[in-house]
Amino acid sequence: MVITLIGKRILSFLLGVVLMTTSLFASAFATTPPNGLVLSIVSAPRISTVGTARSIFVHGASGPVTFDESAIATTGTLVIRMTPEMTGLMASPLVLTYTPRNIGTLRVSLRLSDGSAAETQMETVAGARSTFNLDGMWFDPATNGSGISFHHAVASDVVFGTWFLYAAQPQTRWYSLQSMQWMQGGTVLVGIAYEGRTNNVNPACLAGDDCPRPAVELRTVGSVSVTVIDQNNLRVEALDQYGRTAFVSLLKRL
Repeated sequence: MVITLIGKRILSFLLGVVLMTTSLFASAFATTPPNGLVLSIVSAPRISTVGTARSIFVHGASGPVTFDESAIATTGTLVIRMTPEMTGLMASPLVLTYTPRNIGTLRVSLRLSDGSAAETQMETVAGARSTFNLDGMWFDPATNGSGISFHHAVASDVVFGTWFLYAAQPQTRWYSLQSMQWMQGGTVLVGIAYEGRTNNVNPACLAGDDCPRPAVELRTVGSVSVTVIDQNNLRVEALDQYGRTAFVSLLKRL
């Protein structure tokens, strides 16, 4: 798992950076649903390249699903059929995964056995090569102490990000940016945000101490879009699991 191999190396360095400031930064990926939400689905990232796995957040229902691709060739529609075991607002969405194989717009239709339905769209575009190497540390001057560490492998153009920020209360968790893909001529990078959590105790540490410990949960919490302004400036937009813009952060290279 990427978070295990790369995360441990990055996290020890990030802890030193984060602790240098007492700034408070709210968590980007809200879980509170919009008012009146009953049943909805959201794809993340909504726009990406061929072969990129997308997360589909299902809100308001949970149960066994089947993917029906029979209408893709004729109407451009992927049908997800569900026999719900639970309906109504729930603490966490059901997260499905689907990988579009063709360039263009794909309509995604969720259909429940009682006739209820919800829709979203995925857009798939041709891939691109990056215009700049993002490798290194980036920080937001407006919230000094928060930012992103990018690992950018130039040969493969693969990008992995670790996002360090502050929640309203201390949390044993951290965020990683994965499945990152370049678009729009290599000036926009989109991907999925994951939250890693732990409740394991490291026997080598004293009770209550902060220290390395294994992750026990890795869940999709939203998506991100990174726009390259120039080699030293980035604009990062965070979207939560309902597709809402949580905030925009302007980052500078450290």
